[in-house]
Amino acid sequence: MTASEVFRLNLRRARKLIRLYDESRRRGKSHNSLADLLRMCLVFTMGSLDAFIHQVVGDNIVPYLKRNVRASRYDPARRARVSEIEALIKGIFTAIDYLQMLDRARPFVTIRSSVDRELSLRTYQSPDQIDKAFRLFAVSDFWKSLEGSGMGGPLAEKAASKLKKYFDRRNRIAHEMDREKSRRMRNRKRPIARSDCYDCLAVVNLVVHFIETTYLDPSRGDYLLR
Repeated sequence: MTASEVFRLNLRRARKLIRLYDESRRRGKSHNSLADLLRMCLVFTMGSLDAFIHQVVGDNIVPYLKRNVRASRYDPARRARVSEIEALIKGIFTAIDYLQMLDRARPFVTIRSSVDRELSLRTYQSPDQIDKAFRLFAVSDFWKSLEGSGMGGPLAEKAASKLKKYFDRRNRIAHEMDREKSRRMRNRKRPIARSDCYDCLAVVNLVVHFIETTYLDPSRGDYLLR
């Protein structure tokens, strides 16, 4: 499945939680008793974005590297693009890894598996990490590109700050059970509204749509970066 197909499959799980919340409210249950459904929806929505970008990076890093390494022999500009990936490669491979790769018939398979292991330790839910991910593909400023794209109207200008807000909230839910930290309010859950989930969905959908239409090539069966 393509990254886009997996993203939409994952996002359906998040939307199901809102529907479950709405159905339970119609049956007379209180918001407070159902608020954890909204918290789960927010975590699932951010996780859907994380999984999408992980797959985009993982599926594209080796083909992108291959194309640019070959072209860099004749094109200095392509050589600069290859340098964008250099830091990641240096962070993954030891000297022993390099020696082992020289003895293998398919070294790029080794690169892909090693990159996958490295990516599994990262999260692509915050604006700065997403920006770093696309710098590997010579995108100099992801968020400025989104803001200047004319896509999403006013939401595009706030996309990075809104995503940071929901990334922070996701961390509070996952790591602090979404409870207040102040002495006066200690152990009370932070308030969450149904509208928070829809706002988070809108931001994540915009980011994914921008990536799909700007950087991905739907005419290819493997849906790789152009």
